[in-house]
Amino acid sequence: MMSSDPNDLTPSYIIDMFISDCLLPSTQNAQQAAHVYKVFEAYCESIQVGVPCGLKVFGKYMKKRFQRKVVNGRAMYFLEYRHGLFDAED
Repeated sequence: MMSSDPNDLTPSYIIDMFISDCLLPSTQNAQQAAHVYKVFEAYCESIQVGVPCGLKVFGKYMKKRFQRKVVNGRAMYFLEYRHGLFDAED
């Protein structure tokens, strides 16, 4: 449930909500960082909040929460989307 206090809607709070609602850690499934950020943008739109940060800030936060690896020059996070909410091929 989203907080009714606008002061609570910091970037880290919104990213935490996104992670809790949409992501699960994985040891085998990797998603491109840029795709995860696009999913985050869609999530923000769906809960009617502005995207609180750019890809760089989002990436710094995600590195703290998920295993990250660079594959063929692309940053990848080892995670799964909850309940198949998002298709990695979008």
